[in-house]
Amino acid sequence: MKAILNKVLLEPKYTENTTEDGIYMGDQESEKFATGIVKSVGSEVKNIKEGQIAWYDKNRASDLSINGERFVIMDNFNIFVVEDW
Repeated sequence: MKAILNKVLLEPKYTENTTEDGIYMGDQESEKFATGIVKSVGSEVKNIKEGQIAWYDKNRASDLSINGERFVIMDNFNIFVVEDW
């Protein structure tokens, strides 16, 4: 699979939000940013490479399920920080 144009496809990194007793509390909606591993970048995307960890605005990402795997896709300008993994 390949992202096109200015799109970036990420595998989101979910963090467990549990109490000390092991009770799952769900996502913290107040958190605006999330991280994911870049899986594919479109031909118009510069300075973002496959395999990097990206910090993105999770309210601007679209969820995808491909062959049972979860991904998010977004425009490259919704990614604010990248770091090598």
